[in-house]
Amino acid sequence: IENILEINTTFSNGVYLFTQLEYSDPPVLGESIKGLNRFYLDYYWDRLYLKAGDVYGLQGRGLSLNLMQDQNVDYDNSVQGIEARYNVLDNLLLFTILGQSKYKYRSDPVEREKDLSFDSKLEFVGFEYEHDLIGTMSSSILLNDISSDNINYMTDYKLTEYDFIWNGGIKDLDLFFEYVISKTDKDATAD
Repeated sequence: IENILEINTTFSNGVYLFTQLEYSDPPVLGESIKGLNRFYLDYYWDRLYLKAGDVYGLQGRGLSLNLMQDQNVDYDNSVQGIEARYNVLDNLLLFTILGQSKYKYRSDPVEREKDLSFDSKLEFVGFEYEHDLIGTMSSSILLNDISSDNINYMTDYKLTEYDFIWNGGIKDLDLFFEYVISKTDKDATAD
């Protein structure tokens, strides 16, 4: 049986605290957890938004960045780090996510616990610009250093993605365009 309890509060200074407690011994999938599973603090201040802890995020339709948790299938690709958003002008937003994680996965999908993993260091920066006439445009760069030293497969992998998004419309027609350029530098050896 998996038991999840989320306790959230906003303090008088405006800081918001999210905690997820879990008691799963044993869970349907994954490792047994007895205690704090996820947490983050976030804060809005005038034009600035800050978040620290377990960071989830989505850019555009998720082609370049989609950090999420799905407990039904024991999937979590979040990073532990910081997220910042700053409204330079009413229609110009700068954003970044910086963090790292250890992503665990299964070599055989029938296994309950994950037996393989890799380390990920994520740097994500971009901007979004809104205009009444031309719509919303945004662009971002994602840098992800991935390394693994599993017994059967060792790899160092650097991923760079450039994301360009335009969203606009004509009367009742909504248009969305997203273009992603990916570049990888891979140094892998298999035993």
